[in-house]
This record gives sequence, C-alpha cells and structure tokens, in this order.
Amino acid sequence: MAGYGLITEVESFCGCISLQHGAYIIAAIYFVLGICGFGLSVNQQVLICSEFHEWGLDIPCASPFYVSIIIAAIIEVIVSVLLVIGAAIKNRQILLPWIIWNSILVLLSVAFSIYVATVAFNVRLAGPESPPGFTAIIISLLTAVPTLYSVVVVYSFYRLQGDPDTESLKPLHAEENIKTKL
Repeated sequence: MAGYGLITEVESFCGCISLQHGAYIIAAIYFVLGICGFGLSVNQQVLICSEFHEWGLDIPCASPFYVSIIIAAIIEVIVSVLLVIGAAIKNRQILLPWIIWNSILVLLSVAFSIYVATVAFNVRLAGPESPPGFTAIIISLLTAVPTLYSVVVVYSFYRLQGDPDTESLKPLHAEENIKTKL
C-alpha cells in the first residue's frame, strides 16, 4: 500500500487482480446492486400506493424514503456504467463520478451509524427496552467497509492513470519511475 494524501492506495484488487479488472468487477457489483435497489424500491412504492387506493385514499402516496432510494439506485447505475467506460478507455475524469458518489455514500453510512448510535443511547437511558438501532448500526457499517475498499481501489486506478495536464501528481509507482530514470 502506498499513500500520498488522505487516501491510501493499493496496487491490486484483492491482492491478485489488476486495478483495471478490479474496477470492472466493482462496477458490475454496484451496477447489480443499483438495479436490485431500484427494483425493490419501485416494488415497495407500488405496494404502498396500491394499499392507499384500496383504502379509498386519493392522496399522493410517494414515500420520500423509497423515492430517495430509487434516485440513489439510478445514480449508482449511471456512475457504475461510467466506471466501466472510464476503466476501459483509461480516462481518469470519467472515473470521478463513481469515486465521488460512493465516497458520499460511505460518509452518509458512517453519519447514519453515529446518528442511530446516539438515538439508541438516548432511548436506552430513557427506559429498559433495548432499541433496534444496534442492527442498523451493524448493517450500515458492514456496507460502508466494502464500499470504502472499492473507493480505494478505484481511486488507486484513477491515480495510476496520471494527469496529462499536470506533472505535480505522483503516479502510484513513483519509486519505480525514479529507478528507471536513473
């Protein structure tokens, strides 16, 4: 592992696969997760609306929770496609949307865990019942860790591509480049 800034970089995906092929695998996984998240959320939204209509309620039935998941799933699918394209043509700018979007998701996941932990702690102080927040914290953190590793892999691939406009960025294997120039 090497690091030149805030994020540590890796030299391969899972220790044996090139970063480019790792980016393909990551894109495929997150593409499938985006499609599944979209399908499940649309299904739940349709069920909610059909129940409202069965009860004779003519009110808007769009659940903000499911609508936000649908939007997030659509964004995930789009940035995953961009990740495949960026990895295939080795264009670092096309990799950025995936890196930024999934970094935001990691931060939101950690923030959600902290929020749930705080609420669970306050509820526990208020009464003897155990809040269900512990499960949400575990699930949130279990999704954040693989996403963070995926961001590190794609970021490492991004850095490996170099910046044609700027020489100030060091490539991933800076030590090897110095040896070859000598």
